[in-house]
Amino acid sequence: MITVKVKTLAAAICIFIIAAAALYVALPDILYKMKRYDEIDTYFPKSRVAADALYWAAEDSFPDLLSDSNDLIYIFPSSTITSARGSTKVVDYAIGKLEELLTNYPDYRFAGEARWKLAHYYFQANRWTEAERYFRELAEPSPELSKRKNQYLQYGKEAKSFLELLATRSAQPDQQASVTGRVMIDGKPAENVLVMLHRKNDHTWQGQPVGNYPMAITDQDGVYRLYKVNPDQYEVGVGISADRLQGMYRSEVEGSEVTVLDGKSATSDIHFVQQVKVLSPIDMTKISGEELQFSWEPYPGAAYYQLTITAMEHDAKGLPSGTFSSWLDEKWTDTKAGYSVEELRNYPRGVGKSFSDTQFWLSTPGILGIVYPGGDFVWSVDAFDEKGKRISSSKGYYTKIDSMVPFFSLDGENQLEGDRLVMEYDYEGAKQAYEQQLDEPYALRALALLWLNGSSKDDEGDKAKALYYYKKLAYPSSFDLQMMASAYEALGDHDEAKRIRKEP
Repeated sequence: MITVKVKTLAAAICIFIIAAAALYVALPDILYKMKRYDEIDTYFPKSRVAADALYWAAEDSFPDLLSDSNDLIYIFPSSTITSARGSTKVVDYAIGKLEELLTNYPDYRFAGEARWKLAHYYFQANRWTEAERYFRELAEPSPELSKRKNQYLQYGKEAKSFLELLATRSAQPDQQASVTGRVMIDGKPAENVLVMLHRKNDHTWQGQPVGNYPMAITDQDGVYRLYKVNPDQYEVGVGISADRLQGMYRSEVEGSEVTVLDGKSATSDIHFVQQVKVLSPIDMTKISGEELQFSWEPYPGAAYYQLTITAMEHDAKGLPSGTFSSWLDEKWTDTKAGYSVEELRNYPRGVGKSFSDTQFWLSTPGILGIVYPGGDFVWSVDAFDEKGKRISSSKGYYTKIDSMVPFFSLDGENQLEGDRLVMEYDYEGAKQAYEQQLDEPYALRALALLWLNGSSKDDEGDKAKALYYYKKLAYPSSFDLQMMASAYEALGDHDEAKRIRKEP
């Protein structure tokens, strides 16, 4: 039988209690380092890290939520600017944590920033009353908050811009609107949509649109009103969440541009309509052979259709890394279109060049063609009326490249080794591989384009070398001749460039 002295047992119990107490005191810090913020909030709400846990729980739930002030898709006639959007569940979670923080810890050292984030979260959720309350606290701090005004001064100007925007939800009877109109989605008024003007000749974009551009919010009837806009020509854009545009596309029949004049009110209505529905190819069809056949459903009011093909480029891990879109010139009055692979590989196009601190790459379609063996592609069709206005499209609005599912792929049966290396951005290796297959026209074309454009960040290309390979082509295409002419122009031989351009 084992016996334990009372003093020894008491000492052990004391040590255990002390260790447990020490662990209990240290546990919140341990959980904080592990980013287990919710557990701190649940079990240790009075700990010294409780306030920080609430703040970082909200922050880490969506750290990039405020990278774009409204976090919406901005759709203009000539461009679409997108950013990732937090789900309603994530936004509500962040709001709950920050509300708890400000209620329990009003003197928290980041209280000003917490209010600023809360205002934005409420704004994104279209909870205008709460957003207005927090923006007002930032713009016009109460006497109590003014004691800590160093936390709020930096947000005041921006907060006032948001307050001005929120005020546009109601008409101002004593003022004449510079621009007004309605936003309709599938024939119904669209409430809580941002409408923005962007100068037609301005090719830049401010990362913080509120306060930098004329903006308004549509009311329950889809009506917007913009006041005190400087006279100029503007594109009319909208900021809207992707989930509201499922199956919709912005029609260009009206509402694309406005001219603002002193003392007059311009009108611009914006309509999102049903997309054109594509029929084939879809569902990641893999195509073999030399013919591509496209089909779609007829669209009401369409006089003709045109196609766009977008190549999906991939990084070394096979993940989507970029896109290259090519607009096809042909106008189709039927709901079918046919192209040969050779026709599209020789279609006129540009060669995009990109680089970072560690990598340089050329657009793969720029070298290999609009379509090419082993590639993945998205295609879309636009419908136009008799006046040439785009009335709809099969395109959707995406927030990430990886949301675009390839509609079709070309098998790799005719892929050259150099093609594969171009797709992997190994241009020196591709040149060596192509040199072994100079009997292949596409090897000559790819070599010519690689030398014409250069294959590194500071490489301006070798036009004479490019011409060497072009001249080896037995049957140069019109695009080949176009590139040859540009090479001669670059070398100063304008007479030869002019002669080539006259060739049929």
